[in-house]
Amino acid sequence: MKGGSFLATTPFVLMQTVSPLPYMSVPRRKLIRALNAITAAKKNGRNTSTSYRLHLTDLGSGDGELVLAAAENGWRSTGVELNPTLWAISSFRRFRLPQEARMRCSLVLGDM
Repeated sequence: MKGGSFLATTPFVLMQTVSPLPYMSVPRRKLIRALNAITAAKKNGRNTSTSYRLHLTDLGSGDGELVLAAAENGWRSTGVELNPTLWAISSFRRFRLPQEARMRCSLVLGDM
């Protein structure tokens, strides 16, 4: 079991040597709360007969938590990540989403 823990944490340790950028994950419940508050504010500020689309762009998307949560909650979302390890993790997590949410979500490896 200890070998599995070592293998699971190795990418996060190695990425600190590859990238000088810090990485901090945000708890999903906080993200959902913020997305719901923004959605409610947008609905209250607009005519209900007018259709609108919410779009989120996350620069430095990390493991994709915000981008994926937004897609699952009906937003179109785009994540841009410089770190290939974090981009790979977020891309893998994207494939675990339902197809409808996956279609609203895109992840880009690269710089602006």
